[in-house]
Amino acid sequence: MVSYLIKNKNYLLTFLSFFLAAVISHYYYPHEDASILFSYSENLVETGVISYFPGGEAAEGATDFLWMLLLSFFYYFGFDIYFSAILINLFSLIIIIKHLKNKFNLSNLVSFSVLILHLFLTHTYAAIGGFSVLFVEMILVFMITNFIEKNNLSVIFFSFVGCLTRPDFILFALPVNLILLIQNFKLRIIIAYLIYTILGASYFFWRYKYFQELMPLPFYVKNTWDFFNNKEWLRQIIIFSPMILAISHLKLKKNLNLNLITMLLVAVIPTLYYMNQTLYQNVAQRFYFYLPTIFLIIFLQFKYTLQMNKKNLFFHKIIISICLFSSVLNFATNQNPLNFLKKKTENFYLLTKDLYDINRSSNISIATTEAGLINYISKAKTTDLFGLNTRLLAKKPADRQYIQNNFYDIIFINSSIVGENCSSLEKAFKVASELVNTEGSRKDTWSEFSYKILAGVDKKKYHSFILEYPASAFVNVKSKSYPLLKQSLINRGALFCK
Repeated sequence: MVSYLIKNKNYLLTFLSFFLAAVISHYYYPHEDASILFSYSENLVETGVISYFPGGEAAEGATDFLWMLLLSFFYYFGFDIYFSAILINLFSLIIIIKHLKNKFNLSNLVSFSVLILHLFLTHTYAAIGGFSVLFVEMILVFMITNFIEKNNLSVIFFSFVGCLTRPDFILFALPVNLILLIQNFKLRIIIAYLIYTILGASYFFWRYKYFQELMPLPFYVKNTWDFFNNKEWLRQIIIFSPMILAISHLKLKKNLNLNLITMLLVAVIPTLYYMNQTLYQNVAQRFYFYLPTIFLIIFLQFKYTLQMNKKNLFFHKIIISICLFSSVLNFATNQNPLNFLKKKTENFYLLTKDLYDINRSSNISIATTEAGLINYISKAKTTDLFGLNTRLLAKKPADRQYIQNNFYDIIFINSSIVGENCSSLEKAFKVASELVNTEGSRKDTWSEFSYKILAGVDKKKYHSFILEYPASAFVNVKSKSYPLLKQSLINRGALFCK
């Protein structure tokens, strides 16, 4: 049976990809942060403008530009955008495995083990949530393997595609292309770099003219230096320690070459950057997806390791060890990689569907500290108070004065500061009212940002509700949709605090 599945794995994996994409997108809704980009993709098709909500200003709140265009392409032809995101990621994984199989002459069983390995890597499940992780991993694999094989023009091409997909892909492409250029300082290569430089400059010029900003809004919102802020990269080191130990015993000094040094730089340079950043929404350690990829390619380069036994038992033992390490670490840290998958029968999803219906009958304006699902599903005029849809708030987040100066039908605040009942919410209001400085700042923690928003909510103008998610809602009593909004919140399990 196993032999049959391996021999027919291409057909099986294709069918499973369609099946999983259809089932998951039908019963579950995408992750909060992933749905931000979905909004921009759908609005591009529906309105012809890259905007946060239909009729909104042009804004680049979607970091993964090429990913956004790719999803827009599928959406244009009638495919559900969440279904498309899952399907493209799963196809990317199939391509990764097939590519590694061809490049490193892997057996069917070994390539199947690479698939099993991915099922135990948390970033795979971030891709299931709608993020572009496996798609970007595919581009990274193509860039590195082409560098190893000295296909220089292909390296430059995939570097360019990677940077179009994610701006921070430059961290992976930089060491590879610098070494490539030093090794191949020839007219043909220089001309290729000049062509892609002109294309890149043209793209940046167009983007600046279109969005009126040089960088995507998330760069201003989320690019915050905080030295040694996170240690999630250590998780990948621990999980892959069996493979790292195996590599370290392969006479590295004898096998130390420029390819190995380059790949190590591709691992180290991004890690030095990410470990000093506040990684908002690092779902399933998705920002550190590249470490397993680098470790795997380095390991596969030592072909004789796989040839130690005709049955490749050594390789399979390493893979099994990594899968066990990953499972144990997930259990020990209480991290279920699937815990972000929420069913469409949950109250929060049903509430966003209610907002969609209310908005269709009478246009409403929403302010929220969570930029994703509320806006994506409701299609209402929405302001992300943290700054992902307006140039103004991207540089300086909303605060008390901003809330007081703008009219909203409903405001959502997702923060632990409001607690779980009316009493804790009242305490949060008290703390917010006692703030000396209520001016928004990019240096604020999420709690500080939330208190400054709450300080602008006038309890005489807004009635308060406690939700399971996104924690609290405040409905404007002067809103024409007040009765409908109030009833919807109560129907979806919200606690009315008034």
